Amino acid sequence: MLLSRLVYNAIKSVKYLDDKNFTYDGFKKGDFDDDVDYSSEINNVYDSLNRVIHELSDAHKIPFKVAKVYKGEDNLVPINGYGLSIKTIVNVFYLDKDIGDYVKLEHRNVGTDKLFILGECPDELYIEYIEDIPNFDEDSYKYASSLEEEQDVEFEEYDVDLKNYGINETMCSYIELYVKGALFMDISPDQGVYMQNEAKRQISNLDEYQTTFAEKKIKKVFGID
Repeated sequence: MLLSRLVYNAIKSVKYLDDKNFTYDGFKKGDFDDDVDYSSEINNVYDSLNRVIHELSDAHKIPFKVAKVYKGEDNLVPINGYGLSIKTIVNVFYLDKDIGDYVKLEHRNVGTDKLFILGECPDELYIEYIEDIPNFDEDSYKYASSLEEEQDVEFEEYDVDLKNYGINETMCSYIELYVKGALFMDISPDQGVYMQNEAKRQISNLDEYQTTFAEKKIKKVFGID
């Protein structure tokens, strides 16, 4: 799901106005940014949306990611030059053709941009990590406004596809309910709390992701003939 669609769905679900003009297309263009019926929700939607996404990540409900890195000198692995947004490194491993499997490596964090690998290993390594998902806001997506379309102004439109962060459609429905609860607080605090608690309950039922690279084989390093 696109971020703009999720935000629109959450705002629309809060408003009980019989307003057929409040369309997704009009919302994307910013037609309702200054509308007194919608501006408050549009301005306040992101705090709760970002909070529940980070809760999903902290609870390991979002799949981990894997990236290839390369070892430098002194068994140090610089990890800041790959364009990765890393919150936590779960595993470091390499693929061993001799045993036909991966081998996990012990590592230590050196500051926030390097890893120290304990033991011998090839230069080509892989890290499994939890992504540090950014905070989204109104600048995270952009579409041509109605006026810009009329004037045929050209610029590159962009949006956030949440599946690129491991957030699937099921998660989006729970995020939408949580955000709806937050926006509902001014209308009915009891209902708002109920919606958020229900969203948390549903989130808790999601599968908790664990490493897919648990150690299964140990490579023999020394032996006696």
